[in-house]
Amino acid sequence: MVVGVSRLRFRRTSVKKAKPLLDQLRGKTVSEVKTVLPYLRKRKLAEILEKGLKAALASYRQKVEEPLPEDELVFFAKVDKGPIMKRYRAGWRGRPMMI
Repeated sequence: MVVGVSRLRFRRTSVKKAKPLLDQLRGKTVSEVKTVLPYLRKRKLAEILEKGLKAALASYRQKVEEPLPEDELVFFAKVDKGPIMKRYRAGWRGRPMMI
C-alpha cells in the first residue's frame, strides 16, 4: 500500500475548529474533498487543507509509476495541538498573566 504524505506544521489555527471539519471530510474520496473544500465556511482552514492535499497527491504520484485516479484515493488527515504562543498581560498588582 502506497501512501502520499504531507505535513503542515505550525499553522495558526485552533484544533477545535479543525477537528469537526476533518471529521466530515475523512474517509471520502479525493475528488469529493476537492469539490467540497472551496465551499467551506472556515475559508482559512480550507486553504490550509487544500495546500496539504495538493502536497500529499504530489507525494503519492512521485512514489507510484501508475497512480490511481482521484475517485479511488481516500482522504485521511489528523490534527494535533501545536506550540503555545506565550504572551503576557498585566494582571493583579502588575503581575504578568498569560493570555
